[in-house]
Amino acid sequence: MLPFATDARLRNVPEARIVEHLVFHGWRRAQRRSDPDGARRVVIEALARWRGLGLPAARDSDGTWRYDPAEAFLCMRWAGKVFNDPFWREHHVAIERARVRSFHSAASDPATPPAMATLPPRRFTVTLRRCFDPAYLATPARVRLPLPYGVAGLRDVEATVEALDAVGQARIAPGYGELRLVAAPAGPVTLVARSSFVASAYARPGNVVALSAAERSLYLNPSEELIRVTPAVRALAADLGDGATSGRERVARFVDYLMDGLAAGPFPYEWLDAKAPLDLPREGGWFDCRLGSALVTALCRACGMPARRMSGYLLYPESAGYHWWGEVWLDDVGWMPIDTWVTDLSANGADAAWRRVFFGELDYRLTSEVMPQVFNRSPGVRVPPAWRILEREVEDGATEIALVDALTGRNVWVDTIRTEMGAVVG
Repeated sequence: MLPFATDARLRNVPEARIVEHLVFHGWRRAQRRSDPDGARRVVIEALARWRGLGLPAARDSDGTWRYDPAEAFLCMRWAGKVFNDPFWREHHVAIERARVRSFHSAASDPATPPAMATLPPRRFTVTLRRCFDPAYLATPARVRLPLPYGVAGLRDVEATVEALDAVGQARIAPGYGELRLVAAPAGPVTLVARSSFVASAYARPGNVVALSAAERSLYLNPSEELIRVTPAVRALAADLGDGATSGRERVARFVDYLMDGLAAGPFPYEWLDAKAPLDLPREGGWFDCRLGSALVTALCRACGMPARRMSGYLLYPESAGYHWWGEVWLDDVGWMPIDTWVTDLSANGADAAWRRVFFGELDYRLTSEVMPQVFNRSPGVRVPPAWRILEREVEDGATEIALVDALTGRNVWVDTIRTEMGAVVG
């Protein structure tokens, strides 16, 4: 039996939608397009194997299988780790690595992670369309979509925001575009942002300016959104960091704890305890990028190291995606990036060459949030307690990212993002 299960009421996403998500995360674009039926067949056969291992599913009278996406995607990883099911490594891990290599020479060794520092500054153009279901909007409503925020690694940012089908006042603020609706909408509300910017890989600053006392206090705050530095978190940080001779080594141990002891995958947020949201991921054994970045940030703060979380979009033209990562302050380095996505990329730490990817290095990113100072959630959207994320390719290579009400199957909002990689900039 699976080591996890959610709620039978949430098993309402039809198999075809699950298949689209797994094809998107298991094949390169050219492969998806050259043999779409073959890719779908491989996924359908894998789902049948996973049901045989205990993946819960409902079945309609017409034979349609329905799943909770969280259970299905976690089962994919669990089946690969525990039963050596081939899909996890041959498709999911392989394609995640291919995404990382896509910014680099095609001749690079697939088994070896590329050197992020070799990436030159490059111009990107991103078009993001976000469509809101009016059933989930408050009255009056303010709706937002992410925009590039000019931090290290992003410069020459230009952005516009347009409302397509609603009347209201649109404005641009740091990290987001916002529409204030003047009346309850009769139909979907769509915002479109077009942005252009120069992105660079992370580079260690030549001159580190010390944090002020106020900044240190901000980034050591024990209570911030999902970050809760509880006694259990403090004890874990002390145990993991025992004997470490540097801040960098201590942070590496925190990342290793997630990579070796937990699994990466979608998390059912309806399970979290608001007073101690980081307890259940540790006890249950898995985390997503948002919880992983929160846990590493909390562990750093627990031992007196300022840390913060970032969110935005991965800019891989084949498969742009929303993502969270973190930064820790080291006095001799400044802000050093950390990305718990390495858990997937290293096959849960099994492949040594990939264990330190995105540890003190990053490739091109569209940063839109720098918590807690730049925050772009839509205050006018009633997000349901149980929700899931589903992704697929649409519209000539764009990526669709839907936030789905897990109880009803309706899309709360849908992002369509298209990334164009331009010329190298001197």
